[in-house]
Amino acid sequence: MKRKFEFAIVAAMLAASCATIDVPTPALRQARDTVRAAQTDPAVLSGAPLELRRANEALERADRALVNGESPAEVDHYAYIASRRAQTAMALAAAQIDENAIKTAEVDRERARADSRTLEATAARADADAQRAQAAVSAQQASAAQEQTNIARSQAEAAARQAAQAQAQAAAMQNQVAVSRSQAEAAEARAAELQRKLADLEAQKVDRGRLVTLGDVLFEFNRAEVKTTAQARLSKLADFLKQFPERRVLIEGHTDNIGSAAYNEQLSTRRAESIRTQLTLLGVSNDRLATIGYGKDFPVASNDTDTNRAINRRVEVYISDNDQPVRPRR
Repeated sequence: MKRKFEFAIVAAMLAASCATIDVPTPALRQARDTVRAAQTDPAVLSGAPLELRRANEALERADRALVNGESPAEVDHYAYIASRRAQTAMALAAAQIDENAIKTAEVDRERARADSRTLEATAARADADAQRAQAAVSAQQASAAQEQTNIARSQAEAAARQAAQAQAQAAAMQNQVAVSRSQAEAAEARAAELQRKLADLEAQKVDRGRLVTLGDVLFEFNRAEVKTTAQARLSKLADFLKQFPERRVLIEGHTDNIGSAAYNEQLSTRRAESIRTQLTLLGVSNDRLATIGYGKDFPVASNDTDTNRAINRRVEVYISDNDQPVRPRR
């Protein structure tokens, strides 16, 4: 009997050791492929290094969770974060390429216009010089007759006026070129500042504008009052909105699936309103801010674990790309 008991213990130990073999979950394999794709994209390396680094950190954390024998849910949680951050890095790099192409095209177009105006001014000066020469010839011939002299003088005065106008036009063109160059430099600086601010806010480029996700850590469980520890994140968001006052904002509240649909919709609305109140107190104009609560209707993860439910309890802040309101969900 004792020998059978010892054999059972050995079998259990062997089964436990086999259970610790590091087999990546499908989500982790997908995360590795996504992060690897971002790492091999030169546009991501140059345009979104911060988000790529964060994706690598999240993937390393998922690998450690796998090696340390943590639950598949924990491994999938960090793998999901790594995938999302790698996707965000690739999206930011693509957006930067698009923005750089637009800026380059605008600068080239303004330069071509300036060159065309400079050529026109040069042609006008040449015309004025030719007219002055003709006036001089007319003045020499004017000695033959007073009437011809008067005509030549009139032509010379007209040529002088045209020359002055040509010089004024040339000066105006040069000034316009300088203004265009200054505007282009200012636009480039503003675009760079916008990109830095968006990266600092971990904003994602989506079809409705820019998305900033505020997680469940902003609120106590089942409460809508914003924690004091969330002020630093909200201050960054408010500073960005004040720096770009033309942009409109839609604040969406979301919950997990615990509780009734009516209660979750009410809670998500109250949380979205709390974020709007805090942004208003931080100096953002209230008429730029719209709110809506969707309750549990739009989860971003399954509600089968505490971790996934925490991901679903969030507030999403959509920032428009222009002065038009953010399009609501369809």
